[in-house]
Amino acid sequence: MNPQLNKIFSKLAKEDKKTELKSEKVELALADNYEKAVKKYSQEYSNFAKQVDNAYVSIREIEKAIREAKGNTGQLAKIAQTLRKLDDNVVSESDKVIKKIKSAEKDLGIQISINEIIDPSVRSSENSTRKLSDNLNEDINGFIKYVNKLELPKI
Repeated sequence: MNPQLNKIFSKLAKEDKKTELKSEKVELALADNYEKAVKKYSQEYSNFAKQVDNAYVSIREIEKAIREAKGNTGQLAKIAQTLRKLDDNVVSESDKVIKKIKSAEKDLGIQISINEIIDPSVRSSENSTRKLSDNLNEDINGFIKYVNKLELPKI
């Protein structure tokens, strides 16, 4: 072959290779940008997902508190009922003692001081048991009414 043709072919071959290499490098750079964008998105998404999850923590705590409060209403209702029975028993026993004293007064024809039979501090506590029971029952009923109005957050 002609030496001049060899030079032309070799020069063309070198130019073709350069052109191909340049286009490949551009394509690789385009892919790098895409991969960087995907990587950045993944990192940011993970960060944002954690922030959203953390924002729900207080909602989950509210849900838990509402469930616990609603679970306590039955027990509190039983407490109120038991307390009322205990208080009624105190009043009933007091009435029995007073009736016996009055009966003894009538039978003996004398006046008996109730304070000689029942310690005055115990007698005064009878009045306070009713007040305490009423106050606690009001608290329990208020709690139950309030809790029954509560609803779990709807998300």
